[in-house]
Parts: sequence; structure tokens; C-alpha cells
Amino acid sequence: MTNKKTGKKYAYESVSVWNPELKQPRAKRKYLGVVDEETGEIIPSSKKRGRKPNPDKNTAENEEKASGRRTYKKMVEDMQKIIASRDDEIKQLKAANRKLTSKINRIESILNNDD
Repeated sequence: MTNKKTGKKYAYESVSVWNPELKQPRAKRKYLGVVDEETGEIIPSSKKRGRKPNPDKNTAENEEKASGRRTYKKMVEDMQKIIASRDDEIKQLKAANRKLTSKINRIESILNNDD
């Protein structure tokens, strides 16, 4: 079979099967592969659907980008990092708050003593 647009030739195995309901023969076809123009040999198919992955790029990155979503484990790790950094920030703010509160208390006590 030849593709009219590209001129590429494809090989199929065709078997005639009788359909008792319609009382007519039907052709069952199985795709074998592409016919090499130079040698005339059949290059077998990979038996997989879809496009072939690009070997130049990292397949793990491609899968993650193609899926458009991160794995649950990665999300949990990212959230744990964010929580840890926020906990450190909260500790620093609490320490600064204690220092400022103690300064305010000292100033209030000095002002109360002068009265």
C-alpha cells in the first residue's frame, strides 16, 4: 500500500475471513512495517503506538514536562522544605519580638519610676 501524499510504501498482511451474518467475505489486515525503497525489504514496526521519544533529551524530564504535573512525592518534599524555612523565619521573628517587648517594658518601668 502506498501513501499518496508522502509516497511511502507500507506492508500489510491480508487474510480473507467469511462473515456469516452478511454472507460476504471480509479482509482482516495486520500492519507489518514500512517497505525500504532501496532494498525492497520490510522494516518491521515497533509494535508501539504514538511517536517515538527523542533520545537526545532526558526521558525523565520529558515525562514530567509532558504530563504537566509533578509526582506526589516531589510535591510533599517541596512542601516540607517550605514549611522548614517558614519555621525558621517564625523562630527568628519570635526572638526579635521578645527583645522588643523587653525593651518596651524597660522604657515603661523607667517612665513609671520618674512619676
